[in-house]
Amino acid sequence: MPLHMNTARLGLLVLVLAPMASCALTPAQLSVNYWAPGDVAASNLSWVPAGSAPRFSWQLQDASARRGVEQVSYRVQVENVGTGDSEWDSGTVRSNRTLHIEYGGEAPLAIDGRYRWRVQVADTGGDTSVFSAWHQLATAVPQEAWGNAEWIYGGATAAYNDQGTPTDVPPPQANTHGNNQLRTEFTVTEQQMSTMSHASLFYAGVGYSVAWLNGDKLAPEEALGPWTTWSQRILYRCKDVSSLLRPGANAIGVWLGGGQYDSTWTHAWWKGPRGSHPPLGLRVMLRLTLKNGTAITLAASGTGSWRASPSPFVSDDVYKGVVFDARNISDGFAAPNFHEGKEWVPAVPVPNSSTL
Repeated sequence: MPLHMNTARLGLLVLVLAPMASCALTPAQLSVNYWAPGDVAASNLSWVPAGSAPRFSWQLQDASARRGVEQVSYRVQVENVGTGDSEWDSGTVRSNRTLHIEYGGEAPLAIDGRYRWRVQVADTGGDTSVFSAWHQLATAVPQEAWGNAEWIYGGATAAYNDQGTPTDVPPPQANTHGNNQLRTEFTVTEQQMSTMSHASLFYAGVGYSVAWLNGDKLAPEEALGPWTTWSQRILYRCKDVSSLLRPGANAIGVWLGGGQYDSTWTHAWWKGPRGSHPPLGLRVMLRLTLKNGTAITLAASGTGSWRASPSPFVSDDVYKGVVFDARNISDGFAAPNFHEGKEWVPAVPVPNSSTL
């Protein structure tokens, strides 16, 4: 009996292991657009512009180390995470391409959506791989979908003495002595939480911004934010914050910094004198999507609930460094139920924001 059992096990092992000897190429290191595999691994979510066709890429691995093996075809599948519906199945495409395969679905991907994709390949030996693991991707929102989210800033600025009393000072330059610490609170109901599909935070700071939601820093790996020629375009960030929301009170907190905005060398593209830029601004929209597809804006800059106070960063410049005033640190300002002192004032629309 023991010999019979061992023989059966050995036979089973042979049946299981035999197909592995002719294993086909394996697609790995999946990426979307210009998101590098390392970036995707860190965030576990690739963001693509709304309304554009994402482009899919992968690398090939062959554990058997065979020589002269090439990909001869691929098949890409895209699904809606929320519904499980297929958005696109390329079918088998005869091609050795592995870079920037454009999405070919009949309908464009919806704004602020959640999708997943995978790929299967076949090689010159006639072997077809198993499908890769699903890779997550999300779509952002176009500018026209930002609704009433306006550019805001801290309004009038002031200096404070050691007793915390405001003192009159001349108007500062755009990125100096500003009320560049902003916050807002908002409420999420139990029903919204129970029916939530996902939540996205979209935000842009001019020049740099550091954001928190309920005390959690949203981009801890980022020392300096993205920057562009601000007179032409402004980049915004996209974050999935589904796991950070909670029923009841929630809060967003942001520090703004000048960085390369209105810096000593900005005149390369800005014709006005230094300090003539609009002040440092913030534009934010937190969007909740329910399982039935309904989208709800939970928090947006310009809704009147935003408050501002002096930031610990009195001034900052990528070349001249930072002046940091630790007296302006407000522990817990990005958490709900924070007690605002007298230095907190209503945030207001950025003047001349059309020039941003």
